[in-house]
Amino acid sequence: MRLLFLTLASLALLGSTAGAQQIDIRRHIEVDATSQISADVDRASWQIKIRGEAASLADASKALDAATASLRDRLKQGGLDAEALRLSGIASGKHYENARETRVFKGFYAERAAVVEISDLSKRQALETVLLADDQIETVKVDLRSSKHAELRKQALLAAMAAAREKATFLAKEAGADLGPLLAIREGASQNGWGTLISNSISQPLFAQDQGAEFEKLEYTATVTVKFELR
Repeated sequence: MRLLFLTLASLALLGSTAGAQQIDIRRHIEVDATSQISADVDRASWQIKIRGEAASLADASKALDAATASLRDRLKQGGLDAEALRLSGIASGKHYENARETRVFKGFYAERAAVVEISDLSKRQALETVLLADDQIETVKVDLRSSKHAELRKQALLAAMAAAREKATFLAKEAGADLGPLLAIREGASQNGWGTLISNSISQPLFAQDQGAEFEKLEYTATVTVKFELR
């Protein structure tokens, strides 16, 4: 009885293993496609650093507060919304300067990161003037964006999917087959059977040197790889 039980258990295990190792022999086609959508810039933000330096940490903090208050005042004077300024926490420490492989202590610093965002792009020159008026303010990065970012990203993905389906349909007909159901889809390009993920990107141009020039357009790019069954 015990031998019969072990035999049945072994057969069940072998059957389960064979089922798990079944190979999909259906014919399929895998293609990738890329789409690109242009969009207007209607948002711009400046990532900046405000810094105060002095012989003591207390004076450095006061210098930072004064620079921050001065920035708010200049924003108002320039016709800009002071509420567009978002401030981070304050970081502080000792300030050194390098001189021939040695560090020279120069005092203390207190600084904070901040972001200034505008939706009226005609005021960009006024904002640049405000930021350049104070040596205690450093512009770290300028971001150009669209308020319809999520919608445009979705449109780019759907357009890439449609292009991939059209490409697969054409190739299937050339091979004398019909396109079957969708088996798999992933974001990114297919290279030698492996998927290399390429996230949606926005090409963000720098500001034009000519202050009268308009902002360039943003480019939303999406790449997808799809697999269809062939019939």
